[in-house]
Amino acid sequence: MAKISSGDFQGLQGNVDNIKEKGICKSVFICGKFRKGQQVGKMYCMKPDVDFDKVSGPDDYIIYEKDSIYILLTYIRKVRAKYDKVKTAKGDRDVLTYFNYSPSSNEKYPEGAKIEYIFAGMVFDLDKKEIMKDEEGNPHFVYFRNKGVKCGAAFEFVNAIVEKTNELTPLSDDPEFEKLGVTPRRFITKVSVGANEHPEYGTQLKFDYELFKQIPDDTAIDVINKSKKWMKEFDKQFDATNNISKGGNRSFTKSSSELGNPSFEDTDDKDDAQDKLSKELKNDLKLPDVGGI
Repeated sequence: MAKISSGDFQGLQGNVDNIKEKGICKSVFICGKFRKGQQVGKMYCMKPDVDFDKVSGPDDYIIYEKDSIYILLTYIRKVRAKYDKVKTAKGDRDVLTYFNYSPSSNEKYPEGAKIEYIFAGMVFDLDKKEIMKDEEGNPHFVYFRNKGVKCGAAFEFVNAIVEKTNELTPLSDDPEFEKLGVTPRRFITKVSVGANEHPEYGTQLKFDYELFKQIPDDTAIDVINKSKKWMKEFDKQFDATNNISKGGNRSFTKSSSELGNPSFEDTDDKDDAQDKLSKELKNDLKLPDVGGI
């Protein structure tokens, strides 16, 4: 008998996007050019509310100068987006002009609109064998944006997940849901810095992904349940439908957040909403016995 009913978790199989920095997930990036206090080719993730231009040292980072890190995936999404360059006082910048949160094979999209992937999850400390937490006991959620040259490695990872599914005893009652709704949450994922050689642009850094270590089924089910509970917060952060520049195009179908998951949209005081979210995350985090790592 299946341990999971797929109908209770629609949206978890993922269907990634332009990112708003505000949210529970913080961006992991690879340093691609010289910056004070950073090393080219290493991964970093800054703590919330740290000004990018005023970083003073390692204590300002969640992830500092790493070649690889480990995460428990809680969010996977594919989107299609198009960006146009505009000139500003600080130089050219990309402006989102088309976005689809749930792209499909029959989607009508403008020339130049391309698929992107977002992977998000909780940072796992391999030495301590536990989820990394902040000073208040909340998990450190991070995300990886895979667009352009980074998209290929993400696509390969998705294919590897699907192939791995065929080797595992299913936990749910739906083979399709099992592929991206269950399997990626049954493993600790290793994320490493990789590189592609581009004929025009030279060496391009990217994220490489690997299903590193399978966790016990009961822990995986716990991660899946928590992924559903937190889905609304992920959608609020990563759905860029409302960020399209004036004159751009929107294409949007129902997001996975429309599952009756917790929301703080009607809370008058945003600080109170964040405090409530912080308490919920901490209370929910009875994770994981990952077994024998």
